[in-house]
Amino acid sequence: MFHYLPLHSSPFFRDRHDGRELPNCGRYADTLVRLPLYYSLDGSDARRICEIVMEGR
Repeated sequence: MFHYLPLHSSPFFRDRHDGRELPNCGRYADTLVRLPLYYSLDGSDARRICEIVMEGR
């Protein structure tokens, strides 16, 4: 599942884009890390998330 779609690639804006190459948009979209963040996230959950992220280095 993806969450971020570069604007120039979106169905809404695709026809409005002037055609410029935007290589960083694709690179950032492909490497975006989406972390859980919500009001009831407690400290132990946050530590576990950090551990998982650090394991993937």
